[in-house]
Amino acid sequence: MAFTWFLIGVAAVFVLGWLLPPDEERSAEAIIKRRYARGEIDRETFERMLDDLYRSGDAHRPAHSR
Repeated sequence: MAFTWFLIGVAAVFVLGWLLPPDEERSAEAIIKRRYARGEIDRETFERMLDDLYRSGDAHRPAHSR
């Protein structure tokens, strides 16, 4: 019986993970933008990191960028 509840719990975690949208605050683009805003990286590094990210296909550059 305990094993059944364990399986139900595991299934619930997977279903919730699948249904909930990804955390935008943890996206690579959001992290790069946050680092630039905090002054941790300069503009050149910021642009290079975004270009690398978009080139790798992990994100899509918005049409209004640059």
